[in-house]
Amino acid sequence: MKLLRKSFNTQVGSKNDREPESVAVTIMNIRKHVRLYYKILDNLQEAEFQFQIWLLTTITFSFLKILGCAYGIMNKHPQIDMSQASIYSVDLALDSFLAMVPSMFMELAANEADKMKNCLTIKISRCKNQLLREEMQHALNAFNFRPVEMWLCRCVPVNATLPISYVCATLTYIVTMMQFLQFKFTATDGD
Repeated sequence: MKLLRKSFNTQVGSKNDREPESVAVTIMNIRKHVRLYYKILDNLQEAEFQFQIWLLTTITFSFLKILGCAYGIMNKHPQIDMSQASIYSVDLALDSFLAMVPSMFMELAANEADKMKNCLTIKISRCKNQLLREEMQHALNAFNFRPVEMWLCRCVPVNATLPISYVCATLTYIVTMMQFLQFKFTATDGD
């Protein structure tokens, strides 16, 4: 996506917009870049289902592993010592990081698409040729019509908010588990 944006910035609107030949070349470049943008989104959409299954299982099992490890550490399970807890912590951090990598890539791709939109907006405002301005407006509408986005089960966006939501949910469940364990220990100590 970054290469597409760089090519888009250099090839679109950099030539003289008063000559008919350069206007035709610029219009052809705009259409070529919009087609490439759509091909990237089509390829992403083809792999979306398998990607969603992988991401959902990775996030779910990582979440359950974190809760299980936290439960074992809080319960002072006899089979878990501090060296094993540190190994579990590294493993859990790696699992969580791998689950969040796709959201970082989607955010980067969306930012590159936004930069292309900003470039188009600036070039529309500076362009003096009516035909070229209309073509740039059509390209801007095409970028707005198909944004770079992915959803997990049609309810969770795969973007920069996913890692934050994941950490918040994990910490919430760990704190809740700590409160229930404290209640369990105080109830058994009172007998």
